[in-house]
Amino acid sequence: GYFLRNLNMVEEVDIDEEKIEDKNYITIKIDIPGNNKYRVYEKLWVDKKTHMPYKLTIFNESGKETVNVIYKDIKYNIDIQDDTFRIK
Repeated sequence: GYFLRNLNMVEEVDIDEEKIEDKNYITIKIDIPGNNKYRVYEKLWVDKKTHMPYKLTIFNESGKETVNVIYKDIKYNIDIQDDTFRIK
């Protein structure tokens, strides 16, 4: 969720392509607002064929990875009952 929020807030977006283990990915790299030296920019890899996210990495001011998120078993458009979101 934060990636999409940040994507809407930044002025520059770097979109590219990358191949990892014979799979083609679209990469989206954006700066993270807030001037935190441990969280300077983030990069999202999206599978070109399935359009599913593969991984998200956050980098520090030295360009080193500080956080890695690998997406597995993602489900979308699942049938969620309306009662799940009912405020009591």
